[in-house]
Amino acid sequence: GDFPLAVMLKGENIKDSPFTIKVVPANPDASLSTAEGEGLSAGNTDSPASFVVTTRDRFGNDCIEGGFKVTSSLDGTGDMDGRNVSVDVKDNGDGTYTGTYQAD
Repeated sequence: GDFPLAVMLKGENIKDSPFTIKVVPANPDASLSTAEGEGLSAGNTDSPASFVVTTRDRFGNDCIEGGFKVTSSLDGTGDMDGRNVSVDVKDNGDGTYTGTYQAD
């Protein structure tokens, strides 16, 4: 968010003070980022399954910008004969990422 930064000399604001400082979250921390959505617990061959990753910085703040590399993989087991399923991860540009896959 935006915060005022006052710079003073002898108790008075200097010219143009206070300044507006934009404070943004730090880079994402994997240990505090989360994922949610039905695609984390179930998928079927009839339609794509999806989930959303919310990135958070080391202080627990939600990240508000994208641009980081978020990847996902679904390793085939059992009924899928050990085949890997491709997971597409889309950067939503707001600190969240949508993962989508189609089990076959």
